[in-house]
Amino acid sequence: MGATNKPSIGLLAAGLNGRGVWPGEVWLLGHRRNGLRIFLGQALTPWDLFGATFLLLFRPMGTRRICARASGVWDGYHACGGAFASGKDACNSDTRESAVQQKIQRIIVTLLVGILGLPAIAQNAPDPTELVQDFVHYVRIDQHELAADFGQQLLDSGLDPRQFVALVEDALRGSEFTDAVIVARRPTNRPTLRRIAEELEKLFEDGRRARARDPREIASNIDLLGGTLRQVIIGRERLVSAGEYAMPQLLSALVQGDNLVLRNGARRVMLEMGQQSVMPLVAALPELDAARQELVVNLISQIEYDTWLPFVYELSVQTDSANVRAACERAIQVRLGDRSRSGDVGAWFYDLSERYYEEKREVTAFPGEDFQLIWDFNPAIPGSGLAATAIRTEVYHEAMAMRLASRSLKHRPETNPAHALWLASNFSREVDSPDSYDNPLYPATEKEAMWYATFSGVDKCQWVLGRALDTSDTPLAMQAIGAIQRVAGAGDMQNPILFQDVLGARDRRPLIEALSYPNRRVQYEAALALAKTQPEQNFDGAERVVPILSSAIRDASRQVGVVVTPDAERAGVLRAILEGEGYETISGASLAALAVPMNDLPGVDVILLDVSTDEVRPTIDDIRGDARLVATPVLALATGQNFEVVRRRLAANPMVGVRRSAISEDELRNSIRALVEEASGGTISSDEASVYATRSLEAMRDLAIARNAVFDVSDAALPLVATLGDTEGGVKFQVAEVLSWINQARVQVAMMESALDAGGIERVQLLGHVENSAKRFGNLLESRQVGRLIDVAINSNGLEATAAASLMGALKLPEDRVVPLIVGANSSMIVTSAR
Repeated sequence: MGATNKPSIGLLAAGLNGRGVWPGEVWLLGHRRNGLRIFLGQALTPWDLFGATFLLLFRPMGTRRICARASGVWDGYHACGGAFASGKDACNSDTRESAVQQKIQRIIVTLLVGILGLPAIAQNAPDPTELVQDFVHYVRIDQHELAADFGQQLLDSGLDPRQFVALVEDALRGSEFTDAVIVARRPTNRPTLRRIAEELEKLFEDGRRARARDPREIASNIDLLGGTLRQVIIGRERLVSAGEYAMPQLLSALVQGDNLVLRNGARRVMLEMGQQSVMPLVAALPELDAARQELVVNLISQIEYDTWLPFVYELSVQTDSANVRAACERAIQVRLGDRSRSGDVGAWFYDLSERYYEEKREVTAFPGEDFQLIWDFNPAIPGSGLAATAIRTEVYHEAMAMRLASRSLKHRPETNPAHALWLASNFSREVDSPDSYDNPLYPATEKEAMWYATFSGVDKCQWVLGRALDTSDTPLAMQAIGAIQRVAGAGDMQNPILFQDVLGARDRRPLIEALSYPNRRVQYEAALALAKTQPEQNFDGAERVVPILSSAIRDASRQVGVVVTPDAERAGVLRAILEGEGYETISGASLAALAVPMNDLPGVDVILLDVSTDEVRPTIDDIRGDARLVATPVLALATGQNFEVVRRRLAANPMVGVRRSAISEDELRNSIRALVEEASGGTISSDEASVYATRSLEAMRDLAIARNAVFDVSDAALPLVATLGDTEGGVKFQVAEVLSWINQARVQVAMMESALDAGGIERVQLLGHVENSAKRFGNLLESRQVGRLIDVAINSNGLEATAAASLMGALKLPEDRVVPLIVGANSSMIVTSAR
């Protein structure tokens, strides 16, 4: 409400509505945002003072909120020297009513200060404790605007995460804060409140994690493992919450401690931690003595996750201790049972590196967090010798895949698919690395990924491309094709390679497969790479190369979007947004309804999906089942109670974004741009389209000059003729140059028509290309065009006249068309001379 004059009777009537918050309280709180200066800057009438006082005096005294509002109804309540008490103790005691009365008196004094125009005294910052309580209270009573206001003030207070946790625990009881956050984040609430609640929840969770992972807290919690049953339970819960961060001290307690109770307690905690115990333990395993190796092997054999298997397998073949070898054999037997243990150590490490490359859930310690830990062992480090390196989650899985693939290659250097997997991981690391991120495991002084790929040879690069196509990884496919273009000859690009992965070995031609990949950049690059080789023998897929090159000349900058929603009104809104972003857009109630219209599209660059939360996953599965859409970015706009569940499940997929349907248009536009940029490198800009057009025309010219029998440029005659009429400048001349090599009458006729319609230097250039066509294939022009050519030769001057005359000579016109020109010119010269 505003601060204009309001009769007290109106406030009283509004206040008798029986709700958890009185409008009079809202009226007063409306002044809080701008502090006492609002009161001091406006003239308050006696009605204002009487109405506010009445509500404060006669509001039921049994609620705690009147205490908080009496002590903090607006920022200016500190006006009288900041001497007001916080009211917290009073509000939580049996004497709350007297405290209320005292604070009411102070509020009345403050109002009088404003009415009498007394000088304002500097105001203090709001108490964060009260802000937390206010946020929770107003969420509970559905006063969302006030809850958002207090929540934002809390975020602006500058508390670090650990301070915030301490504040919440001191100000509230039990799960009051987390319950309020859950309510505030409901989809039906306003976006502002949801955002604030999410930020507060993140601040709280960050604080809890930071406290649990503090080395001093971890040491204290390990000590609790030797205490009473209650202390043991508390210590165990806190250590499990700390996860991998507790492992150095837990391992030290396990292998170095003399306290048997603490050793057993540490062992139980590590078993309860499960997967988060494995990588730190196997990092230390090779460096421990035999007795401790046996102890650790016996421990991890009880962990259900099998990520420790390659390391135990490796130890079993490298150890000189019979006891350690026996422990390893028992552990492997326990985990695998009757399953085959075929394969060498290199194969086991390759299998695990694949799981990291695929970013499986079981190899991710801290889903949703910004950083993961990579473990090493250094005996110089006091205690366990374990050392953790924090690395951004975006490049963590690639770093681990590279480590494990390298370890695999040490055991089997030859014919090992881990080599190509290492290259793919390195490319992905480079692509996924955040801007300006200084990777501690891959410093800037290290050679770029392309260096390793090119010296590894074409077969490995083809393998990387095949992997990119299988996983719809467009950025990786682009990198792989770039490497292939650098090192491959004609036969290398077309001949099959032996493709090995976890599915086995089989023949593949990845570069040719890329011609059908549903991303235009990948298609263009693959076609350009193949065209450059000038093949002499035909192969399956060759017929696609020239049409793709002609498409790059004509349609490279064309952007196509698809909207899928059963709501016709909503479809119109989303189409307008996509069209505003430059997309040619079609829409339909379902994917099946769009099957026919999509047949006429060169490709789909983005899909907007607006359905209920329950339909998101099935619809995305249908989209991925369509070969034309397997690599298309999908932005799902969803509504429903399970939104967060769906969003988390799809969060790891860079090809899919999930947002709430209620986001603003600006947020939607930004989400579309970010998704397309990450998934496919962004839309093709006009400058990039121009580069593709130039490269494609150069490739087609070279094919035409070579009269290549495999890639027949004449297949592109019609689209090139259409392009000739739509372009200008350098591109137009390049198109004409390519057309001059095509032996078709319709092509020469179209070129001549374009030249006659032009003027000046453009006509001169185009007449030259028609001349070249005539020299190669003879006169294919229509009679009317020859007549117009003669007119140009007679009636123009300079370069244009000469170009027309040259073309006439190349056309080998019959003498009855040429002699009259000479006779006429001679007569003209005689007449001129006589004069």
